[in-house]
Amino acid sequence: MKHHFLSAPLVALALAFTSPVLAAPSDPTPTQQSETTEAQPDDGELSNFVAAFVRLIGVQHGYMMIMQDEEDPNRLESIKRDALDDMTTAVEQDGLSVDRYNEIALAVRDDPNLQGRVEAILQQLASDPSAEQPAPEEE
Repeated sequence: MKHHFLSAPLVALALAFTSPVLAAPSDPTPTQQSETTEAQPDDGELSNFVAAFVRLIGVQHGYMMIMQDEEDPNRLESIKRDALDDMTTAVEQDGLSVDRYNEIALAVRDDPNLQGRVEAILQQLASDPSAEQPAPEEE
């Protein structure tokens, strides 16, 4: 499934919201957290991060639409669990673990150089939708 809906305003919006969106399975200590922001992704990993990020936007939007009209608290909890599962799948489709995705998101948030690299990838996608990211391997 292809998502080529990026525009210049979305690029800016995407950069503004580039942050960890998935709860990490473990609660990192401050020392662990500062170490993760130092792990610089290579170009391939950063491209996979951007692909996962774009996919996550779609997943989040879809679930927000579903949740906005739901009034049953039990059903809301079930929808939230489904959303987390789908977000995890979206990240893993691009060859990243949830922990690594979150590490890269933190690094991008804190590093202007990485922000520029992410912006360049997003702009390339926005201006040339035929430029495909490497397809994840089929299982």
